[in-house]
Amino acid sequence: MKNLSIKMHMNGKELTPEWIQAKELERTHHVIREMDEVGANFTYKGKSIDADTLFSLPFKEVKAA
Repeated sequence: MKNLSIKMHMNGKELTPEWIQAKELERTHHVIREMDEVGANFTYKGKSIDADTLFSLPFKEVKAA
């Protein structure tokens, strides 16, 4: 099987995986803020967690929560 890769470009510039991950985290934080404003309850590993604590978690952990 061949090794496959995907390259993304915007305005003629290649987007790095780090840039894409940063944007994904930014969007995730935006959604968390919006949900928090309407009173959502968040849990992480089965325990209640507030939005500020959720923001402090590493990227992969925020996605898992």
